[in-house]
Amino acid sequence: MPIQQKVVVIGTAIVVCLVIFELVRKRMLREEYSWLWLLAGVAIGLVSLTPFRFLQFFSSRVLGSENPPAAIFFLGFVAVTLLCLQFSVRLSRMTEQIKNLGQKIGILEAQLRMQHTLPPDASLDEFDVLTEDSAPDARPLPEGGGESPPDEPAQS
Repeated sequence: MPIQQKVVVIGTAIVVCLVIFELVRKRMLREEYSWLWLLAGVAIGLVSLTPFRFLQFFSSRVLGSENPPAAIFFLGFVAVTLLCLQFSVRLSRMTEQIKNLGQKIGILEAQLRMQHTLPPDASLDEFDVLTEDSAPDARPLPEGGGESPPDEPAQS
């Protein structure tokens, strides 16, 4: 690989890693996903530092291919397929969680309707359901929005 190509590939690897760090810092990418992309950036950098012919022939021999570039593309395809599989598993898990949360919200709304005898077609957003009169045991939050104060100890 000519030196100009190596410089471009190493530069790309550095930029990928810096972008990933910045996305994690700004909380646009969670840490649990960042390791995959950092691994991709490091792999790009290592490929540029390894003699390319050696890498091509080694990977083609391991995979039993007579065409070295085809072996490299196959490895890339496998990596992207595994990445898609991981995201599909996470998406399925989150879909299940969202469904469960929606069901719990529906149950809570039904319980509020039964407690406060709201009409079935009324939206809970339009009503101030929890007032001081309807929830006498509710304590106001202290100044600053912190947690409610602890119960007073019994006097003896």
